[in-house]
Amino acid sequence: MKDKVLATIGLLGPNETGEASFTAPTEPGEYPFLCSFPAHCQIGMKGVLVVKK
Repeated sequence: MKDKVLATIGLLGPNETGEASFTAPTEPGEYPFLCSFPAHCQIGMKGVLVVKK
């Protein structure tokens, strides 16, 4: 599913921050995002980007 990935950041340690830039989809809809570090998504590190007209 690599073609579905819009942006990534490297692994961060405690109290570190990261930033990713990307062009949001132009098609309205809901686009899920998640942390791919093992087990992080399962404990809630995920969300939804909502694109509106």
